[in-house]
Amino acid sequence: MKNLVFIIGISISLIAVLPFPIEFYTFVRISIYVMSDKSQTQANAPPANGRDDPRMRMLRRGRIVVNHRHSSFDVGIRDLSSTGAKLKLTEIWAVPETFELQILKPDGSMELVVPCEKRWQSGILVGAKFVRPPRP
Repeated sequence: MKNLVFIIGISISLIAVLPFPIEFYTFVRISIYVMSDKSQTQANAPPANGRDDPRMRMLRRGRIVVNHRHSSFDVGIRDLSSTGAKLKLTEIWAVPETFELQILKPDGSMELVVPCEKRWQSGILVGAKFVRPPRP
């Protein structure tokens, strides 16, 4: 008999019904997922898109720095992994083959600087590969 793993997720939603008097209703949804041993092995397999590390989707601010740090352009960081990132430009322009990516904190200050090379560009989307480890 195969081993089965049960994952239980509970979602609670609080809904306010107006106008007055205010009444609150709470809905609880319980989801149960069943995974067999086969699906667990597939979950540990590398991503099918050819990347070594899975990319984490995010919406962070960044900056492409070029021209010996004399020019910079704001970008959105759409996803990130330990080996690269997908960037979204504010307008279409030809990103150079090598550049520095500054990853910004929510307050706009610089968190990390990563040397990159452009892997692909399609309109305002750019794939960047990290050439060296980031520096603070």
